[in-house]
Amino acid sequence: MCPPPPAASAGRRIPGSGAGPAGPDGRHGTPSLRAAHADWSADPRKDGRHGTPSLRAAHADWSADPRKRWISVATRGAAGWVAGAPRLVGPVETLLPDLLADGAPLALGLDLPLGLPREYAARLGAAPAAATVVPMPSLRDAPDFPAFLRGLDAGSAFFAVSPGLDTVSPARPFYPARGIRGMTRAAHAAALGLSGPAALSRLCDRATAERPAGAPLFWTLGANQSGKAAIAAWRDWLVPALGATPAAGAIPIRLWPFEGGLRALLAPGAAVLAEVYPAECLRQLGLRLGGSKRAQAPRRALAPALRATMARLGVQASPALDAAIADGFGADAAGEDRFDSVIGLLGLIAVLDGARPDFVPDDPWVRRWEGWVLGQTALPRDMPGAPARDMPGAPACWMTSGLPARGRGRRATANGRFLVVGRTSRIRRPGSASGCLCGVCPVPSRPSTEPSSAQESGMATTIAAKPRVAFIGTGGTMSSVGKGPLDVNDYGANNKRLEAAEILAAVPALAEVADVFAVPYKAVLSPDIDFADWRALAAECHRLAATEKGLAGIVIGHGTATLEETAYFLSLTLRTDIPVVVVGAQRPISALSTDVGMNLVGAVRVAASPEARGLGALVLLNDEIHAARDVTKTSTLRLQTFRTPDFGALGHADGDRVAFYRRPVRRAAPDTEFDVAALDAIPRVDIAYSYAGSDGTAIRAFVAAGARGIVQAGFAPGMNTPGDHAALREAVAAGVTVVESTRAGSGRVVLSTRLREAGILSADNLTPQKARILLALALTRTADPAAIARIFETY
Repeated sequence: MCPPPPAASAGRRIPGSGAGPAGPDGRHGTPSLRAAHADWSADPRKDGRHGTPSLRAAHADWSADPRKRWISVATRGAAGWVAGAPRLVGPVETLLPDLLADGAPLALGLDLPLGLPREYAARLGAAPAAATVVPMPSLRDAPDFPAFLRGLDAGSAFFAVSPGLDTVSPARPFYPARGIRGMTRAAHAAALGLSGPAALSRLCDRATAERPAGAPLFWTLGANQSGKAAIAAWRDWLVPALGATPAAGAIPIRLWPFEGGLRALLAPGAAVLAEVYPAECLRQLGLRLGGSKRAQAPRRALAPALRATMARLGVQASPALDAAIADGFGADAAGEDRFDSVIGLLGLIAVLDGARPDFVPDDPWVRRWEGWVLGQTALPRDMPGAPARDMPGAPACWMTSGLPARGRGRRATANGRFLVVGRTSRIRRPGSASGCLCGVCPVPSRPSTEPSSAQESGMATTIAAKPRVAFIGTGGTMSSVGKGPLDVNDYGANNKRLEAAEILAAVPALAEVADVFAVPYKAVLSPDIDFADWRALAAECHRLAATEKGLAGIVIGHGTATLEETAYFLSLTLRTDIPVVVVGAQRPISALSTDVGMNLVGAVRVAASPEARGLGALVLLNDEIHAARDVTKTSTLRLQTFRTPDFGALGHADGDRVAFYRRPVRRAAPDTEFDVAALDAIPRVDIAYSYAGSDGTAIRAFVAAGARGIVQAGFAPGMNTPGDHAALREAVAAGVTVVESTRAGSGRVVLSTRLREAGILSADNLTPQKARILLALALTRTADPAAIARIFETY
């Protein structure tokens, strides 16, 4: 039998944790990510502290040796995040006062354990008072780990490392002080009265499908041990700081996840501490070192990818940090520590901004005693009877059955990202009446040679065969939450949006067609998107194609205002044949009869289709598959807004299959000559619009502003007013490339004698906005009119 759940947890609502009665957003008390920030704003002018950063994030790479403690700090103000260069932590007494000097809320990541193994915690509560050698809190005195720390004395023998097994006890758990005969973790566990060596570890310490197991908390020997760092931090810093009284000027310290959700805990003048490991952050951010992180060369080689990751997260490096990144953080031994502090900081920011989920298993022992690693979404793979990697369902016992809605209906896959699945089902292990999978119950584990539950059910092969598809959420209508189900027009005023992982969780049918995972990416309003965003999206697609083994396709969620332009840019610049499908929605995800679900499912199915390879970027809305070159938005509100006027859709994503009926003949990704990876900007190209009586004023203004190209949205099939025509001739004479399109929205521009004599080129049948993109890219390669004309005839 499991030890009973902590009694204090019954009916207890943990703010921001997902536990408790249903809240206003219908997710069992889980506050919306934006609502968690309601007491302070990203805009300093709105939070009552003009000029004060709205949030500070920091990560300290901790060590028992103060000379190896490095910290990186970033502040978020109205312009976004700005990160500074790593520096030494310095005296622990001044660490929090310095970071909180201006009153901005602080989130601080630490690469050391925060929590106790559940069986050890249960052992403390079960031990009679007479058996306690030195005064220390027990489960009877402390309802959770923060209270346990507050009840400790910094001078307690609890922090003394036992030299031998004869001195190990629940009151003195750290061991060994040095290498000795009989020094095994099994013997250590037995000395603590635990059931076995696995009981020394918390759930978050155990091996997952994406990383090996971490060292147990109380183990203090070896290169990978974390016990010494825990002792140094708990004894010298946390215990005194947590035990200080408000009268003594104590800073409010809150420990995640014991006291609530990360963003719900943030408050002015207070610090939120979380367990963060740079090695996991490196993997979660999609960064891969080409060698040991202890060497300067691999760190230096990672600089471009690291800068791209910071750009995706909206983090600007200070000049000092940028120089450190370029240098690989130095050639001395501390370079590794400086590097780790920056990687940990970026991992923390990814969770703070919603690019990674603030995931914690719905398990009272985890939430009250064991803790969790911030950003980790993979569950231990050695849990007795746990589901196979791709089997729907989740561990179920008194700890994990009856999950609130936040945990039900989705799980963490082996690659550490959310895969939306059906409702959590209870899985019974053969030979176990309780079906307990918690890892604490004294029941034997399934032998490794015995088939898993998934294999027994015949499901493992079926599920594992599902294609893997990446989902990059950039925002837009499909991420928006309105004020109610009938709010389908002014939903933006509600200023509430879902992150990519939350969108996936809201569409459980995705699990039936693919293994879909969310990719961390910053949100950007569709009207705000520009070349820098396009370049970053292209780089992210290339990174995914190069690093995600077995990736079938990529789906990009996008606002519909500029969706067709983003899709066409990607179709002209991507160097991979992996399908990239851009998808949007006309009704927000909160609306009655929203189109988000079917559009997203259709886009994923198209991205996973082998027939979609080599067609360039595609657009999917309203079940229709369109080529990025030809599609355009034709209606402000109607669901069937995206059309290909001249030629029609390429095919359809129907309920039973993806059906293609034609293929584009114009060049597109990956068969492209354009490369923007090294460009800081593309040449300025403006669009001038013809109307009755237009006199060329706009054209001359664009030339004066430095335009290298002008696309004229003229009258069909290729005519302009006398005033515009004269201004266009002047522009050509000044060395500006002019391309004639049409305001009609479809049809080919006829290159008349009048246009040819003026030196004006034809956009063929490209809309003005598409012609602008192609002309800008053409100008990155040539200014020769004949060469540009060839490009317009080819793409």
